[in-house]
Amino acid sequence: MALRSGVYRGIYITEAGIGTSSIPHALADVKRATDQGVLAMFSVAADTVLSIVSGLLVLITGIWFKTKVFTSTLMYHVFKLHSPYLGKYVLILSIALLVFTTILGNSFNGIQNFSTFFRYRCIKLYYVLLGVVVFLGAIAHVGMMWDIMDIILALVAIPNLIGIIILSYRHGKMLKE
Repeated sequence: MALRSGVYRGIYITEAGIGTSSIPHALADVKRATDQGVLAMFSVAADTVLSIVSGLLVLITGIWFKTKVFTSTLMYHVFKLHSPYLGKYVLILSIALLVFTTILGNSFNGIQNFSTFFRYRCIKLYYVLLGVVVFLGAIAHVGMMWDIMDIILALVAIPNLIGIIILSYRHGKMLKE
C-alpha cells in the first residue's frame, strides 16, 4: 500500500508519464525541440528533489515515528512543531501557490484539449465546467478525490505511454541528436 501510494503521488507531483507537461512545452517557440525536452526533464528532477526533501524532513524531525500513520498533513506537523511562528505562514503560502498554479496549469491544458476537440467552439462552456469542477473538488471528501484521481491517472497515463513508445520508434533519430 505504501509503495502504491508513493508511486501514485510521485506521478502526481512530477507528471512523469502522463503527458500533461508536453502541452505547454509543445507551444514554446524554440530553435530545437530537444531544448524543451531538457527543460521538461529538469522540472521532473526539481519536483523529485522537493519531494525527497519533504520526506526527509518528516523522517528527520521524528514526526513519522510519532504518528506512524501516513497522512497528507505530515508536513503541517513538521512546521507546527519545529517552526511554530513563521513555519505556518510559509506552509500556507506554499500550499496556496501550489493550488493556484495547479489549477492554472491544468486549466490551460484543459482549454487546449477542449479547443482541439471542439474546434475552438463552446469555450465558455469549458469555463463553466471548470468552475463547477474546481468548486466540487474543493468541497469533496479528500479520500474520494484521491480514488477518482487514481482512476483518471491510469486512463491518462496508459494511452500516453503507448503514444511515447510509438513515437520513439518513428522518431528515434531525433532523440540521438
